[in-house]
Amino acid sequence: MNRFWLMILSLTCSLFTIHSSLLWAEKKIKIEEVIVTAAKIEEAVEETTSDVIVVRGEDIKKMNVEFVTDVFRKIPEINLVQNGGSGGNAGVFLRGADTKHSLVMIDGVKVKSTTTGSFDFSGINVDDIERIEIVKGSQSTLYGSEAMAGVINIITKKGEGKPKIDASLETGSYGTYKPSVSISGGSKKLEAYRFLLPH
Repeated sequence: MNRFWLMILSLTCSLFTIHSSLLWAEKKIKIEEVIVTAAKIEEAVEETTSDVIVVRGEDIKKMNVEFVTDVFRKIPEINLVQNGGSGGNAGVFLRGADTKHSLVMIDGVKVKSTTTGSFDFSGINVDDIERIEIVKGSQSTLYGSEAMAGVINIITKKGEGKPKIDASLETGSYGTYKPSVSISGGSKKLEAYRFLLPH
């Protein structure tokens, strides 16, 4: 009799362990979104005291746009002004301030013109953008007087794993087309890289 109850107890414990394991496996783990522009260190969006807009790569894909200027046009908090049509000089106004008062970076490197103090966004294609971090409001304590209106940091994609080649071709009316070839890869010893042939 004791052996029978011992078997029942053992079977019950086994079923409970399996059930608990399945519940643990099904539990979703939430990963906090991390930004680097607001404080020059990695921090969660929820923890930053600055007014931050993050445009992710998947969001850009859903917009179905070609240039970063088209992305900025879809953000209500940003005012983009472009001279003429596509390809014309384009500048971004943050908080109503002049374009030269907004610091623009690509992968954390300043890219503003040394003569005009502003940056032309017209030639940036979205194919190689991982995400865009926009910090609104004065960031002069971190980046100097050129960031009085805010900071725009365009972060590009990084290659991972074995080298691979991606190719695509898009065509449209009036003889328009867009070929694209990219090579990407990376390892622990070699920094990740991504090379894009523009159309």
